[in-house]
Amino acid sequence: MPSTLHIIRRPDDAKALECIKAQANDGALSLLLMQEGIHTKPPSGVKAYILTDTPDNAGIQSDMRTIAYDEMVKLLFEHDTVVVW
Repeated sequence: MPSTLHIIRRPDDAKALECIKAQANDGALSLLLMQEGIHTKPPSGVKAYILTDTPDNAGIQSDMRTIAYDEMVKLLFEHDTVVVW
């Protein structure tokens, strides 16, 4: 099954969240929050990550997995499609 990585850079992007929710049932979907997008609450059931090297993440407390740039690069290559919002 093809996999998709969505990258959200702006907080609460309604169009992006709508698309992610629609694709969430496929099971091969991941979400990376970076820049101001780290303030976005991911839809339930979506595997979500926060980029730690983003200046905007100071003081963010989350139970999402945090990753560094090298891990982000791995995510990019592990997915068939990457969508940046």
